[in-house]
Amino acid sequence: MDDHDLTVQVLNISPATTREDLTVFFSYCGTVDKIQLKKDNDSSQSAFVTFRQPYAVRTSLLLNDALIGDRHVKINRLPKLTSIPVIFGSSKDHEACPEKPSSFFLIIYTN
Repeated sequence: MDDHDLTVQVLNISPATTREDLTVFFSYCGTVDKIQLKKDNDSSQSAFVTFRQPYAVRTSLLLNDALIGDRHVKINRLPKLTSIPVIFGSSKDHEACPEKPSSFFLIIYTN
């Protein structure tokens, strides 16, 4: 089983929510392997949460629309991809060097 099958996308995350908050929240589903947190705009973040066990993915999907902080988050399976989106840098990197993209997504859809 590859990372794609063990990863969920989390949307509508409050800007005040930290990676540690997400780790605590999702650790009740199973072992969290990694979290990629990305600032979407001034009022929202999104994340990719990768687990070590398949059951953790299924459990996390049951938490769709749960509250993390002050927001009801959306938790989705990843669409059928050949690779997981990769996030580079941070919003602080982007402020220091605005011409440098703060994120990069490599998404390849398969039929």
